Amino acid sequence: MKALHRIFRVLTCFPVVLSLLLCPLLPERIPAHYNLYGEVDRWGSRLEVLLLPLCCTAETAAGERGGELSGLSAEDRINLLCLRSAYPQIRAVESGPDGIWLRLEGERRVLYASAAELAAHPYDDATLLDREQRLARRLDPARMDVSLRASMHLPYLPDPERAATPLGYSPGRWRSYAFLKALYGADAATVRRGLGVTSLQGRKVRMSGAAVRALAAVDGRLREAVRQRPELKPWLVSAGGFLWRPIAGEQRLSPHSFGIAIDLSPQRAPYWRWARMERHPLQQSYDSEIVRAFEAEGFIWGGKWHEYDLMHFEYRPEIMAKARVLHQLETAGGSGLEGLPGGAERDGGTVASPHDLSGVGAAEGSNG
Repeated sequence: MKALHRIFRVLTCFPVVLSLLLCPLLPERIPAHYNLYGEVDRWGSRLEVLLLPLCCTAETAAGERGGELSGLSAEDRINLLCLRSAYPQIRAVESGPDGIWLRLEGERRVLYASAAELAAHPYDDATLLDREQRLARRLDPARMDVSLRASMHLPYLPDPERAATPLGYSPGRWRSYAFLKALYGADAATVRRGLGVTSLQGRKVRMSGAAVRALAAVDGRLREAVRQRPELKPWLVSAGGFLWRPIAGEQRLSPHSFGIAIDLSPQRAPYWRWARMERHPLQQSYDSEIVRAFEAEGFIWGGKWHEYDLMHFEYRPEIMAKARVLHQLETAGGSGLEGLPGGAERDGGTVASPHDLSGVGAAEGSNG
């Protein structure tokens, strides 16, 4: 029976994984609806191909384990689905009196969210796309080693969107170090054993597992772009991938320590502590073709953080998977929430656009 359950889980997740893999290969706009005569009467974003597989898989996942996860919000289910599609090492999601856990291969377990966190900060599905309300529920900037759930709280906007970055808005900069250590290793020696080597624009780069394969795909995307636009090449000089070290000015380990980050052309694209500017012009003007090539392969860009790191690209496929889902829901006008399992019933109110950050107050705390 357990073997059948495993096969069933793989089969139900397959459409999501396939959609995520094929989505970047589709045109930006695709036919979204045909009339009775077989004519296209609505065009939409290619991200619309993700919505149905995610909703169907969420419905199936909700029924697993006797319905133990059926009480979760739509957003928690999206988070868990994005995590499972991004990391095949996750074998199961388990619910218990102390919270929700991810079971990884090798019987390792990582906490997604404690019972106390789930009770103290329940997601309101009606505000799934409302970043103002997300920023109002502040994450502690002094404690950026957080649960997996909190690490996915702030929505990341894929290019070409470039939102304002008020204090408190740094999606992906909050990380679950327990999860990173379970995936890649808790010490430098263990991480090194999982490293691979690829190249970016002819320079060798060491990164971990899936990140090295994703970077090779980025290089393939950018090779043609550089041929057509040679002015991009000076922006693509690798300053290194894996390096076991703390974040500059902090005690937390850098994501470079886990082999999931690469820095490009630091002389051109500075870090906020060096630039000493609250906002940097490159946060808006940095070439979108570079950012989109990385985002298409599961990397996020540090230029979209308040504490900007303009040279920094970090392999966080779960963040990018969720970004695509939220973008799709917004494209659908928020109506897609009604079809998500666990989604709140809507009363006809509108969902605020995640792009609108006007009037957002600064969160308390200091940079870092």
